[in-house]
Amino acid sequence: MKLRRLRPIAAGLLTAAIALAQPVELENFSATGATGAVRSGSTWVGNVQRLADTIVVGGTAKDDNGWGGFSAGLDLSAMRYVTITGQRNPGNEAPFFVLELRDAGLNPHVVSVASAQFSSTASTAVEIPLGAWAAGFNPAQVREWTIGGGTVGLLPFRMALDQIAFAASGSALPPVITAQPADLLVASGGGATFTVAAAGATSYRWFFGGNAISGATSATLQLSAVAASSAGEYYVEAINSNGPASSRRAVLRVVDLQGAHGVAAGGTAGYSAGSLITLSSTITYSGQPGSVVWQVLVPQDWQLTAQNSQGTSSAPVTGVAGLLEWRWTSLPASPVVITYTLSVPSETLGSKAITAQAQVTNGEVTGAVLAKPDPLILSMTPRPHSADLNGDYRIGLIELTRVIELYNTRNAALSRRTGAYLPDVSGEDGFAANASATGAGKISRYHDADTSRDAQINLLELTRVIEIYNQRSGAVRTGEYRVSSGTEDGFAPGS
Repeated sequence: MKLRRLRPIAAGLLTAAIALAQPVELENFSATGATGAVRSGSTWVGNVQRLADTIVVGGTAKDDNGWGGFSAGLDLSAMRYVTITGQRNPGNEAPFFVLELRDAGLNPHVVSVASAQFSSTASTAVEIPLGAWAAGFNPAQVREWTIGGGTVGLLPFRMALDQIAFAASGSALPPVITAQPADLLVASGGGATFTVAAAGATSYRWFFGGNAISGATSATLQLSAVAASSAGEYYVEAINSNGPASSRRAVLRVVDLQGAHGVAAGGTAGYSAGSLITLSSTITYSGQPGSVVWQVLVPQDWQLTAQNSQGTSSAPVTGVAGLLEWRWTSLPASPVVITYTLSVPSETLGSKAITAQAQVTNGEVTGAVLAKPDPLILSMTPRPHSADLNGDYRIGLIELTRVIELYNTRNAALSRRTGAYLPDVSGEDGFAANASATGAGKISRYHDADTSRDAQINLLELTRVIEIYNQRSGAVRTGEYRVSSGTEDGFAPGS
Protein backbone atom coordinates (compact mmCIF):
# COMPACT_ATOMS: atom_id res chain seq x y z
CA MET A 1 0.00 0.00 0.00
CA LYS A 2 1.32 3.38 -0.91
CA LEU A 3 1.17 5.94 1.88
CA ARG A 4 -0.06 9.39 0.96
CA ARG A 5 1.48 12.47 2.41
CA LEU A 6 -0.70 14.61 4.66
CA ARG A 7 -2.03 17.64 2.91
CA PRO A 8 -0.95 20.95 4.50
CA ILE A 9 -4.42 21.63 5.97
CA ALA A 10 -4.50 18.20 7.65
CA ALA A 11 -1.03 18.72 9.04
CA GLY A 12 -2.16 22.03 10.45
CA LEU A 13 -5.12 20.43 12.18
CA LEU A 14 -2.90 17.75 13.69
CA THR A 15 -0.45 20.36 14.93
CA ALA A 16 -3.30 22.32 16.51
CA ALA A 17 -4.69 19.20 18.21
CA ILE A 18 -1.28 18.38 19.69
CA ALA A 19 -0.89 21.97 20.89
CA LEU A 20 -4.29 21.89 22.56
CA ALA A 21 -3.35 18.71 24.44
CA GLN A 22 -0.15 20.19 25.90
CA PRO A 23 -0.16 20.86 29.68
CA VAL A 24 -1.10 24.41 30.65
CA GLU A 25 0.45 26.14 33.65
CA LEU A 26 -2.10 28.53 35.11
CA GLU A 27 0.05 29.88 37.97
CA ASN A 28 3.54 29.27 39.37
CA PHE A 29 3.31 31.82 42.21
CA SER A 30 6.92 32.94 41.64
CA ALA A 31 7.85 36.39 42.83
CA THR A 32 8.72 37.52 39.30
CA GLY A 33 6.51 35.41 37.05
CA ALA A 34 3.19 35.01 38.86
CA THR A 35 0.21 35.56 36.58
CA GLY A 36 -2.15 36.40 39.44
CA ALA A 37 -2.20 38.67 42.47
CA VAL A 38 -4.07 39.33 45.70
CA ARG A 39 -7.65 40.37 44.96
CA SER A 40 -8.56 43.85 46.14
CA GLY A 41 -11.22 43.81 48.85
CA SER A 42 -10.51 40.22 49.93
CA THR A 43 -9.35 39.16 53.40
CA TRP A 44 -6.03 38.11 51.81
CA VAL A 45 -4.94 41.75 51.43
CA GLY A 46 -1.89 42.20 53.67
CA ASN A 47 -1.88 38.52 54.61
CA VAL A 48 0.09 36.97 51.71
CA GLN A 49 3.86 36.48 51.96
CA ARG A 50 5.58 36.13 48.56
CA LEU A 51 8.65 33.88 48.51
CA ALA A 52 10.79 32.97 45.48
CA ASP A 53 8.44 30.30 44.07
CA THR A 54 5.62 30.19 46.63
CA ILE A 55 3.01 32.32 48.29
CA VAL A 56 2.15 31.75 51.97
CA VAL A 57 -1.37 32.74 53.00
CA GLY A 58 -1.64 33.46 56.76
CA GLY A 59 -2.32 36.28 59.17
CA THR A 60 -6.03 37.03 59.29
CA ALA A 61 -6.82 35.67 55.80
CA LYS A 62 -10.18 33.89 55.55
CA ASP A 63 -11.61 31.33 53.14
CA ASP A 64 -12.82 33.74 50.47
CA ASN A 65 -11.20 33.58 47.01
CA GLY A 66 -8.33 36.00 47.63
CA TRP A 67 -5.98 35.40 44.68
CA GLY A 68 -6.74 35.55 40.99
CA GLY A 69 -5.76 36.60 37.51
CA PHE A 70 -6.90 37.37 33.96
CA SER A 71 -6.01 36.01 30.52
CA ALA A 72 -6.63 37.04 26.93
CA GLY A 73 -8.68 33.90 26.34
CA LEU A 74 -7.04 30.75 27.70
CA ASP A 75 -8.08 27.57 25.83
CA LEU A 76 -8.64 24.68 28.27
CA SER A 77 -11.06 22.72 26.07
CA ALA A 78 -8.70 19.71 25.81
CA MET A 79 -7.84 19.70 29.52
CA ARG A 80 -9.35 17.05 31.79
CA TYR A 81 -7.37 17.42 35.05
CA VAL A 82 -5.94 20.17 37.22
CA THR A 83 -3.05 19.60 39.63
CA ILE A 84 -2.70 21.95 42.59
CA THR A 85 0.61 21.84 44.44
CA GLY A 86 0.69 23.21 47.95
CA GLN A 87 0.82 22.60 51.68
CA ARG A 88 -1.91 22.92 54.33
CA ASN A 89 -0.47 24.98 57.19
CA PRO A 90 -1.35 24.88 60.93
CA GLY A 91 -4.51 26.80 61.78
CA ASN A 92 -6.23 26.18 58.45
CA GLU A 93 -9.96 25.68 59.06
CA ALA A 94 -11.17 26.01 55.47
CA PRO A 95 -12.74 22.64 54.54
CA PHE A 96 -12.10 23.05 50.81
CA PHE A 97 -9.65 24.53 48.34
CA VAL A 98 -11.66 26.03 45.47
CA LEU A 99 -10.61 27.06 41.95
CA GLU A 100 -13.17 29.08 39.98
CA LEU A 101 -12.81 29.71 36.24
CA ARG A 102 -14.88 32.23 34.27
CA ASP A 103 -15.24 32.45 30.51
CA ALA A 104 -15.66 35.51 28.28
CA GLY A 105 -19.35 35.64 29.22
CA LEU A 106 -18.47 35.41 32.95
CA ASN A 107 -20.03 31.94 33.18
CA PRO A 108 -18.35 29.98 36.01
CA HIS A 109 -16.86 26.48 36.28
CA VAL A 110 -15.88 25.52 39.84
CA VAL A 111 -13.45 22.81 40.98
CA SER A 112 -12.97 21.99 44.66
CA VAL A 113 -10.96 19.55 46.75
CA ALA A 114 -10.94 18.86 50.48
CA SER A 115 -8.16 20.77 52.24
CA ALA A 116 -7.30 17.55 54.07
CA GLN A 117 -5.86 16.17 50.79
CA PHE A 118 -2.91 18.55 51.16
CA SER A 119 -0.16 17.42 53.52
CA SER A 120 0.52 19.57 56.59
CA THR A 121 4.23 18.71 56.58
CA ALA A 122 5.29 18.96 52.91
CA SER A 123 4.17 20.35 49.58
CA THR A 124 1.66 17.96 47.94
CA ALA A 125 0.54 17.65 44.31
CA VAL A 126 -3.20 16.96 44.36
CA GLU A 127 -4.71 15.93 41.02
CA ILE A 128 -8.42 16.67 40.50
CA PRO A 129 -10.63 15.75 37.52
CA LEU A 130 -12.23 18.83 35.96
CA GLY A 131 -15.41 16.84 35.28
CA ALA A 132 -18.02 17.87 32.75
CA TRP A 133 -17.85 21.57 31.96
CA ALA A 134 -20.60 23.58 33.63
CA ALA A 135 -23.66 24.44 31.53
CA GLY A 136 -22.99 27.52 29.41
CA PHE A 137 -19.27 27.59 30.22
CA ASN A 138 -16.89 27.95 27.25
CA PRO A 139 -13.55 26.29 28.16
CA ALA A 140 -11.93 27.67 25.01
CA GLN A 141 -12.31 31.25 26.25
CA VAL A 142 -11.23 31.34 29.91
CA ARG A 143 -10.77 35.00 30.85
CA GLU A 144 -10.61 35.03 34.65
CA TRP A 145 -9.73 32.69 37.54
CA THR A 146 -9.69 32.88 41.34
CA ILE A 147 -8.61 30.56 44.16
CA GLY A 148 -9.33 30.26 47.88
CA GLY A 149 -11.90 28.65 50.11
CA GLY A 150 -14.89 29.46 47.93
CA THR A 151 -16.96 31.27 50.61
CA VAL A 152 -17.55 34.85 51.69
CA GLY A 153 -14.67 34.58 54.15
CA LEU A 154 -15.61 33.01 57.48
CA LEU A 155 -12.86 30.56 58.46
CA PRO A 156 -9.06 30.95 58.70
CA PHE A 157 -7.26 30.01 55.46
CA ARG A 158 -3.64 28.90 55.95
CA MET A 159 -1.78 27.44 52.94
CA ALA A 160 1.49 27.64 51.02
CA LEU A 161 0.89 27.38 47.25
CA ASP A 162 3.43 26.44 44.57
CA GLN A 163 1.70 25.74 41.25
CA ILE A 164 -1.60 25.21 39.43
CA ALA A 165 -1.42 23.32 36.12
CA PHE A 166 -3.86 21.65 33.71
CA ALA A 167 -3.34 18.41 31.77
CA ALA A 168 -5.26 16.47 29.12
CA SER A 169 -4.75 13.15 30.91
CA GLY A 170 -4.33 12.10 34.51
CA SER A 171 -1.49 10.20 36.10
CA ALA A 172 -1.97 6.53 36.92
CA LEU A 173 -3.43 7.20 40.35
CA PRO A 174 -6.34 5.72 42.27
CA PRO A 175 -9.18 8.07 43.31
CA VAL A 176 -8.65 10.80 45.88
CA ILE A 177 -11.14 10.94 48.78
CA THR A 178 -12.19 14.60 48.95
CA ALA A 179 -14.93 14.32 51.62
CA GLN A 180 -14.88 11.59 54.26
CA PRO A 181 -17.98 9.85 55.69
CA ALA A 182 -18.87 11.30 59.10
CA ASP A 183 -19.63 9.53 62.38
CA LEU A 184 -23.36 9.23 63.09
CA LEU A 185 -25.60 8.69 66.11
CA VAL A 186 -29.23 7.78 65.48
CA ALA A 187 -32.19 6.45 67.42
CA SER A 188 -33.16 2.82 67.13
CA GLY A 189 -35.64 2.40 64.28
CA GLY A 190 -34.47 5.53 62.50
CA GLY A 191 -32.39 5.98 59.37
CA ALA A 192 -28.71 6.73 58.80
CA THR A 193 -26.98 8.08 55.69
CA PHE A 194 -23.24 7.96 55.04
CA THR A 195 -21.78 9.91 52.11
CA VAL A 196 -18.36 10.16 50.50
CA ALA A 197 -16.87 12.24 47.71
CA ALA A 198 -13.91 11.03 45.68
CA ALA A 199 -12.14 12.65 42.74
CA GLY A 200 -11.52 10.22 39.89
CA ALA A 201 -13.77 7.43 41.19
CA THR A 202 -15.78 5.34 38.75
CA SER A 203 -17.45 3.06 41.33
CA TYR A 204 -17.80 2.52 45.08
CA ARG A 205 -17.98 -0.40 47.51
CA TRP A 206 -19.18 -0.01 51.12
CA PHE A 207 -18.10 -2.22 54.01
CA PHE A 208 -19.49 -2.93 57.49
CA GLY A 209 -17.45 -4.81 60.05
CA GLY A 210 -14.90 -5.57 57.33
CA ASN A 211 -17.45 -7.22 55.03
CA ALA A 212 -18.76 -5.78 51.76
CA ILE A 213 -22.42 -4.69 51.91
CA SER A 214 -24.44 -6.25 49.11
CA GLY A 215 -25.71 -3.68 46.60
CA ALA A 216 -23.93 -0.72 48.28
CA THR A 217 -22.09 0.62 45.24
CA SER A 218 -22.78 4.35 45.14
CA ALA A 219 -21.31 7.39 46.90
CA THR A 220 -24.21 7.32 49.40
CA LEU A 221 -25.06 4.50 51.79
CA GLN A 222 -28.60 4.70 53.21
CA LEU A 223 -29.64 2.52 56.14
CA SER A 224 -33.26 2.29 57.27
CA ALA A 225 -34.79 0.99 60.51
CA VAL A 226 -31.40 0.65 62.20
CA ALA A 227 -31.09 -1.62 65.24
CA ALA A 228 -28.43 -2.25 67.86
CA SER A 229 -26.87 -4.78 65.46
CA SER A 230 -26.34 -1.96 62.93
CA ALA A 231 -23.88 -0.18 65.22
CA GLY A 232 -20.21 -0.36 64.29
CA GLU A 233 -17.68 0.88 61.75
CA TYR A 234 -18.46 1.62 58.11
CA TYR A 235 -16.05 2.55 55.34
CA VAL A 236 -16.05 2.80 51.56
CA GLU A 237 -13.62 2.05 48.76
CA ALA A 238 -13.62 4.53 45.88
CA ILE A 239 -12.43 2.67 42.78
CA ASN A 240 -11.08 3.38 39.30
CA SER A 241 -8.90 1.46 36.84
CA ASN A 242 -5.81 2.32 38.88
CA GLY A 243 -7.13 0.76 42.08
CA PRO A 244 -9.15 1.58 45.19
CA ALA A 245 -8.82 4.31 47.81
CA SER A 246 -10.27 3.58 51.25
CA SER A 247 -12.09 6.15 53.36
CA ARG A 248 -11.82 6.57 57.11
CA ARG A 249 -13.77 4.24 59.39
CA ALA A 250 -16.99 6.07 60.24
CA VAL A 251 -18.71 5.03 63.46
CA LEU A 252 -22.46 4.44 63.71
CA ARG A 253 -23.88 4.47 67.24
CA VAL A 254 -27.49 3.43 67.83
CA VAL A 255 -29.29 4.54 71.00
CA ASP A 256 -32.69 3.35 72.21
CA LEU A 257 -34.09 6.80 72.98
CA GLN A 258 -37.25 8.60 71.89
CA GLY A 259 -38.63 12.07 72.56
CA ALA A 260 -42.16 13.47 72.50
CA HIS A 261 -43.72 16.83 73.36
CA GLY A 262 -47.10 18.50 73.54
CA VAL A 263 -49.44 20.57 75.68
CA ALA A 264 -49.26 19.50 79.34
CA ALA A 265 -52.04 17.32 80.71
CA GLY A 266 -55.15 19.33 81.49
CA GLY A 267 -54.24 22.15 79.10
CA THR A 268 -56.09 23.21 75.99
CA ALA A 269 -54.79 22.24 72.56
CA GLY A 270 -53.99 25.81 71.53
CA TYR A 271 -52.73 29.06 73.00
CA SER A 272 -54.36 32.35 73.89
CA ALA A 273 -52.58 35.62 73.15
CA GLY A 274 -51.59 37.51 76.28
CA SER A 275 -51.81 34.43 78.51
CA LEU A 276 -49.70 31.46 79.66
CA ILE A 277 -49.35 28.00 78.14
CA THR A 278 -47.76 24.94 79.79
CA LEU A 279 -46.05 22.32 77.66
CA SER A 280 -44.40 19.01 78.51
CA SER A 281 -41.58 16.93 76.99
CA THR A 282 -40.96 13.25 77.65
CA ILE A 283 -37.75 11.31 77.02
CA THR A 284 -37.97 7.51 77.12
CA TYR A 285 -34.92 5.30 76.82
CA SER A 286 -33.24 2.02 77.71
CA GLY A 287 -29.60 1.16 78.18
CA GLN A 288 -27.02 3.91 78.55
CA PRO A 289 -27.58 6.54 75.83
CA GLY A 290 -24.86 8.89 77.14
CA SER A 291 -25.04 12.59 77.98
CA VAL A 292 -28.18 14.36 76.77
CA VAL A 293 -29.17 17.95 76.03
CA TRP A 294 -32.90 18.50 75.50
CA GLN A 295 -33.41 21.49 73.22
CA VAL A 296 -36.70 23.28 72.58
CA LEU A 297 -37.03 26.13 70.09
CA VAL A 298 -40.02 28.27 71.05
CA PRO A 299 -41.55 31.18 69.10
CA GLN A 300 -39.75 34.50 69.29
CA ASP A 301 -40.63 36.57 72.38
CA TRP A 302 -42.42 33.66 74.12
CA GLN A 303 -40.64 33.79 77.48
CA LEU A 304 -40.12 31.03 80.01
CA THR A 305 -41.95 31.76 83.27
CA ALA A 306 -41.48 28.41 85.06
CA GLN A 307 -40.02 24.93 84.50
CA ASN A 308 -39.83 21.63 86.32
CA SER A 309 -37.26 18.90 85.60
CA GLN A 310 -35.28 16.24 87.45
CA GLY A 311 -31.56 15.54 87.77
CA THR A 312 -30.35 18.20 85.35
CA SER A 313 -26.85 19.61 85.45
CA SER A 314 -28.31 22.84 84.04
CA ALA A 315 -31.74 24.16 83.10
CA PRO A 316 -33.07 27.35 81.50
CA VAL A 317 -33.87 30.27 83.79
CA THR A 318 -36.99 32.40 83.96
CA GLY A 319 -37.15 35.07 81.27
CA VAL A 320 -35.26 33.10 78.60
CA ALA A 321 -36.76 33.08 75.09
CA GLY A 322 -35.84 31.35 71.86
CA LEU A 323 -33.78 28.22 72.57
CA LEU A 324 -34.39 26.42 75.86
CA GLU A 325 -31.91 23.74 77.00
CA TRP A 326 -31.88 21.11 79.75
CA ARG A 327 -28.66 19.10 80.28
CA TRP A 328 -27.91 15.78 81.93
CA THR A 329 -24.55 14.05 82.24
CA SER A 330 -26.55 10.95 83.21
CA LEU A 331 -30.29 10.70 82.68
CA PRO A 332 -32.64 9.90 85.60
CA ALA A 333 -34.76 6.76 85.35
CA SER A 334 -36.95 6.57 82.24
CA PRO A 335 -39.29 8.25 81.48
CA VAL A 336 -37.82 11.72 82.01
CA VAL A 337 -40.53 14.39 82.07
CA ILE A 338 -40.04 18.15 81.71
CA THR A 339 -42.81 20.69 82.08
CA TYR A 340 -42.40 24.36 81.29
CA THR A 341 -44.66 27.39 81.10
CA LEU A 342 -44.38 30.17 78.52
CA SER A 343 -45.90 33.64 78.46
CA VAL A 344 -47.49 34.44 75.10
CA PRO A 345 -47.29 38.09 73.95
CA SER A 346 -50.68 39.75 73.56
CA GLU A 347 -50.01 40.66 69.92
CA THR A 348 -49.46 37.03 68.84
CA LEU A 349 -51.59 35.80 65.94
CA GLY A 350 -51.84 32.61 63.88
CA SER A 351 -50.46 29.10 64.31
CA LYS A 352 -47.03 28.69 65.90
CA ALA A 353 -44.50 25.87 65.60
CA ILE A 354 -42.33 24.45 68.40
CA THR A 355 -39.51 22.03 67.64
CA ALA A 356 -37.60 19.87 70.12
CA GLN A 357 -34.77 17.37 69.99
CA ALA A 358 -32.42 15.36 72.18
CA GLN A 359 -28.77 16.09 71.43
CA VAL A 360 -27.07 12.86 72.52
CA THR A 361 -23.32 12.29 72.95
CA ASN A 362 -22.20 8.69 73.20
CA GLY A 363 -18.44 8.27 73.35
CA GLU A 364 -17.03 10.72 70.81
CA VAL A 365 -20.13 10.69 68.60
CA THR A 366 -22.97 13.22 68.82
CA GLY A 367 -26.33 13.07 67.08
CA ALA A 368 -29.84 14.50 67.30
CA VAL A 369 -33.08 12.61 67.98
CA LEU A 370 -36.08 14.70 66.92
CA ALA A 371 -39.11 14.85 69.17
CA LYS A 372 -42.49 13.84 67.82
CA PRO A 373 -44.51 15.50 66.46
CA ASP A 374 -42.01 17.48 64.43
CA PRO A 375 -42.91 20.24 64.65
CA LEU A 376 -45.56 20.68 67.34
CA ILE A 377 -48.15 23.08 65.89
CA LEU A 378 -50.07 25.28 68.32
CA SER A 379 -53.18 26.96 66.94
CA MET A 380 -54.56 30.13 68.39
CA THR A 381 -57.50 29.35 70.67
CA PRO A 382 -60.51 31.36 69.49
CA ARG A 383 -61.40 34.14 71.94
CA PRO A 384 -63.72 37.13 71.77
CA HIS A 385 -62.62 40.58 70.63
CA SER A 386 -61.58 42.88 73.50
CA ALA A 387 -64.63 45.03 72.72
CA ASP A 388 -66.99 42.04 73.01
CA LEU A 389 -67.79 42.32 76.71
CA ASN A 390 -70.29 39.44 76.89
CA GLY A 391 -68.31 37.12 74.60
CA ASP A 392 -71.18 36.42 72.15
CA TYR A 393 -69.06 37.18 69.04
CA ARG A 394 -71.21 40.23 68.31
CA ILE A 395 -70.32 43.87 68.94
CA GLY A 396 -73.30 45.86 70.17
CA LEU A 397 -73.83 49.58 70.55
CA ILE A 398 -72.83 49.69 74.23
CA GLU A 399 -69.65 47.72 73.44
CA LEU A 400 -68.83 50.06 70.55
CA THR A 401 -69.44 53.03 72.83
CA ARG A 402 -66.81 51.67 75.25
CA VAL A 403 -64.20 51.65 72.46
CA ILE A 404 -65.25 55.21 71.52
CA GLU A 405 -64.75 56.16 75.17
CA LEU A 406 -61.15 54.90 75.05
CA TYR A 407 -60.63 56.60 71.69
CA ASN A 408 -61.75 59.92 73.23
CA THR A 409 -59.19 59.81 76.07
CA ARG A 410 -57.62 63.27 76.36
CA ASN A 411 -54.48 64.62 77.98
CA ALA A 412 -55.40 67.89 79.69
CA ALA A 413 -51.83 69.18 79.77
CA LEU A 414 -51.54 68.72 76.02
CA SER A 415 -55.10 69.89 75.36
CA ARG A 416 -55.61 67.16 72.80
CA ARG A 417 -57.07 63.72 72.32
CA THR A 418 -54.54 60.86 72.65
CA GLY A 419 -56.74 57.74 72.68
CA ALA A 420 -54.30 56.31 75.23
CA TYR A 421 -55.20 53.38 77.46
CA LEU A 422 -53.57 50.85 79.75
CA PRO A 423 -54.39 47.37 81.12
CA ASP A 424 -56.69 47.38 84.15
CA VAL A 425 -58.08 44.06 85.40
CA SER A 426 -60.76 45.91 87.35
CA GLY A 427 -62.20 47.48 84.20
CA GLU A 428 -65.21 46.02 82.45
CA ASP A 429 -63.08 45.10 79.42
CA GLY A 430 -59.73 44.79 81.23
CA PHE A 431 -58.57 48.25 80.16
CA ALA A 432 -58.78 51.85 81.37
CA ALA A 433 -58.22 55.31 79.91
CA ASN A 434 -54.68 56.63 80.41
CA ALA A 435 -55.10 60.39 80.68
CA SER A 436 -51.45 60.96 81.68
CA ALA A 437 -49.94 59.44 78.52
CA THR A 438 -48.30 61.92 76.16
CA GLY A 439 -47.56 59.64 73.22
CA ALA A 440 -47.16 56.12 71.92
CA GLY A 441 -46.11 53.62 74.55
CA LYS A 442 -45.46 49.97 75.35
CA ILE A 443 -47.75 48.03 77.66
CA SER A 444 -48.07 44.41 78.79
CA ARG A 445 -51.35 43.76 76.98
CA TYR A 446 -53.04 45.50 74.06
CA HIS A 447 -56.67 46.05 73.13
CA ASP A 448 -57.61 44.14 69.95
CA ALA A 449 -58.67 47.42 68.34
CA ASP A 450 -55.10 48.72 68.75
CA THR A 451 -53.64 47.09 65.63
CA SER A 452 -50.56 49.35 65.66
CA ARG A 453 -49.73 48.19 69.22
CA ASP A 454 -48.83 51.68 70.45
CA ALA A 455 -51.19 51.78 73.48
CA GLN A 456 -53.42 54.31 71.69
CA ILE A 457 -56.63 53.88 69.72
CA ASN A 458 -56.74 56.16 66.70
CA LEU A 459 -59.54 57.02 64.27
CA LEU A 460 -58.61 54.35 61.71
CA GLU A 461 -58.60 51.67 64.43
CA LEU A 462 -61.94 52.88 65.78
CA THR A 463 -63.34 52.75 62.25
CA ARG A 464 -62.37 49.08 62.06
CA VAL A 465 -64.46 48.30 65.18
CA ILE A 466 -67.34 50.31 63.67
CA GLU A 467 -66.99 48.17 60.53
CA ILE A 468 -67.54 45.03 62.61
CA TYR A 469 -70.38 46.70 64.53
CA ASN A 470 -72.11 47.51 61.22
CA GLN A 471 -72.01 43.91 59.95
CA ARG A 472 -75.48 43.04 58.62
CA SER A 473 -77.46 39.98 57.68
CA GLY A 474 -79.85 41.21 55.01
CA ALA A 475 -81.59 44.29 56.42
CA VAL A 476 -80.68 43.47 60.04
CA ARG A 477 -77.50 44.76 61.68
CA THR A 478 -75.93 41.88 63.66
CA GLY A 479 -72.43 43.08 64.57
CA GLU A 480 -71.25 39.47 64.10
CA TYR A 481 -67.57 38.68 63.66
CA ARG A 482 -65.26 35.66 63.64
CA VAL A 483 -61.63 34.87 64.45
CA SER A 484 -59.38 35.22 61.37
CA SER A 485 -55.60 35.11 61.71
CA GLY A 486 -55.07 36.61 58.24
CA THR A 487 -56.44 40.08 59.11
CA GLU A 488 -54.91 43.16 60.72
CA ASP A 489 -56.59 42.57 64.08
CA GLY A 490 -57.12 38.78 63.99
CA PHE A 491 -60.86 39.08 63.33
CA ALA A 492 -63.21 39.47 60.38
CA PRO A 493 -66.81 40.68 60.06
CA GLY A 494 -69.42 37.94 59.64
CA SER A 495 -70.13 34.60 61.24
